[in-house]
Amino acid sequence: MSRNNWVKTTIAAGLALLLMLMSISVSLAEKSEPTALGKQCAYDGSRQKKYLKSFLSDRDYDTRTQMKENGWVSVRWTKKQQVDFVYWEWSDKAGVEPVPYTVELLDINGNAVEQFEGELYWNSGTEIKENVYGVRLRVSQEVLLCTLIPYQGGAPSDYHPWRPSVEKADFLVIATHPDDDTLFMGNMIPTYGAERGLEGSILYLTTRDRVRRTEACNGAWTMGLRTYPYMAGLPDISVKNKVKYAADFLVEDVERVLVRYLRRIRPEVVMTHDVNGEYGHWQHIVVANAIQAAVVDAADPSYDTESAERNGVWQVKKLYLHLSETNPIFISATVPLQAFDGRTGWEVAQEAYQCHQSQRLWYHLCNNEKENSLEKFGLVYTAVGLDTGINDMFEHIDPAALSDFVPTPAPTETPTPEPTEAPTLEPTETPTPVPSETPTPKPTDPPASEPASPQSVSEDSNIEKIPSVETEGFSPEPGEKQIDMRIILIGLGLILVILVAGLAVVVIVKRNNRSER
Repeated sequence: MSRNNWVKTTIAAGLALLLMLMSISVSLAEKSEPTALGKQCAYDGSRQKKYLKSFLSDRDYDTRTQMKENGWVSVRWTKKQQVDFVYWEWSDKAGVEPVPYTVELLDINGNAVEQFEGELYWNSGTEIKENVYGVRLRVSQEVLLCTLIPYQGGAPSDYHPWRPSVEKADFLVIATHPDDDTLFMGNMIPTYGAERGLEGSILYLTTRDRVRRTEACNGAWTMGLRTYPYMAGLPDISVKNKVKYAADFLVEDVERVLVRYLRRIRPEVVMTHDVNGEYGHWQHIVVANAIQAAVVDAADPSYDTESAERNGVWQVKKLYLHLSETNPIFISATVPLQAFDGRTGWEVAQEAYQCHQSQRLWYHLCNNEKENSLEKFGLVYTAVGLDTGINDMFEHIDPAALSDFVPTPAPTETPTPEPTEAPTLEPTETPTPVPSETPTPKPTDPPASEPASPQSVSEDSNIEKIPSVETEGFSPEPGEKQIDMRIILIGLGLILVILVAGLAVVVIVKRNNRSER
């Protein structure tokens, strides 16, 4: 074999080894997901039957089935199949929330053995109990269902055990698009929510796309949000389509939507976009302008009387805009957070941004620099006074209005025992002697005066103990801290390639030395 051929063979072998290691890493990543069993199960429905299995088991975002009013869809399996979880996704261009529905758990014969109202989340599911061999979904209104898959080994990564959406928030992050919350405000949920323990929420405005809804939920969960975020269902309109569709995203219309959500969620503090749209996105600019009017009108009972009657008016205490130079504030994103095992808010935001795979082609960077700063905001509206420079968005907010407020019990006064009065002794009259006889007066014993016994006060009888209060920290779900084996294996592969290449150079040098001799 010639020297050139030997070198080529060595390099090819190294590259082959690297590719093999990468394929192994991919297979390891795939094994982390539970096994989908949809292809092995039987699907049925009240309307469409022929393509149900292919439409609902493929995880394709474009395939779905339309469920009519009072319709149903079911998936069933046999005793030989081990199903631990059934997962489903709804699809609706309105993008606000799914319609109410009922979940039925089925026995081996297809009869319902248990039923309950389904959660109004776009991505939902249920654990499967023993002796359950199917799930049926029933709806009262027309809706689109795009996924219904049984899994072995647990729930898929797109499922999260959300708690219901918060009804009274301490703070609200408003993101025009899913991923804006991670790129520009990704420090808020980790720092004020998971770390400090305040009740926050996220309002995503443009949520008509099913893929981006799923990515939004994954990103929010990664940042520590545990209550289901709000979704307004407005259209996502690119810059190139602004002229054509600008009428679908007017400031006055967006303001009305924002007022309704402010009255519904009732946040003390609101954070949202830069007035210049960060990198100039026109929808960000509309939202920044609309929210400044909305925080005023949300407290006005004459504005949008329908939502005022339904939810009441609400006074937002403080509004912060991203990058604003008005009353600037700096919220550090590089402080280690105990809730995330020492990772910083910036690192958490970067991880959350990785959930938005559909946006990776746009080359956005969660780098905490310039327009992507996670730390720079400005107070543009306040009902409680200006900040004093301590860099806390909740400065001047009444602690009693926040979810983490624990009232201090009033001190219990120890009652002072009332003195017991001793009985007054009445004087005994000396009888006048009768001349006929001289009686011997019997001595009159005065009643004994019993001393008042002091009231016994035990150490615990009149002292109210203040209960100890533990702050519930953010605990990442199992599986959230897994080490990425792909990075390790790729690194090993690169090391091996370098070693092989080095060995090839050594061999070539030795052969040259021999030939010169």
